[in-house]
Formats: sequence, C-alpha cells, structure tokens
Amino acid sequence: MITKGHFNEHMFRLSWSEYQLPPMHRACKDGDLQSLIYLVTQGDRIAVFHNIKEQDRYLLWTPAHWASYFGKVFIC
Repeated sequence: MITKGHFNEHMFRLSWSEYQLPPMHRACKDGDLQSLIYLVTQGDRIAVFHNIKEQDRYLLWTPAHWASYFGKVFIC
C-alpha cells in the first residue's frame, strides 16, 4: 500500500521539466490565476468544459486535483 508520505517523496523527486502538464493543469498547479482566466475565456464553452475535466497522462489527475494537492484550491 502506498502511503501519502511515499507519494509525496515521489512527487517532489519528479523533475517537472521532464513531464509537461497541459496548460490548464499547470495554471491550477501553480496558482496562476491570470493564465487560468485567459484559458477559460479564450476557448469556446465546450472546449473549456473538456479541459476542466481532462485527466493528465501521468497521474490521471484533473486540474482540480493539481490545485488541491498544491494548496491552490482558492482558484478552482
């Protein structure tokens, strides 16, 4: 069984430059509100809906998962 401690060790050892998150995931992870607003307003509503519920290829997390894990829940 993987504990949160083991998971955290793995997360912080990962070189983020090797794994590129989709733009909306990255904005949520970093708490970049300006980029998130741009991404939401520049696309059509269907595309934005798909981006919000899209899972990344590494952990199968949505943008909300990244925001909450890195303490950026205020932007969700």
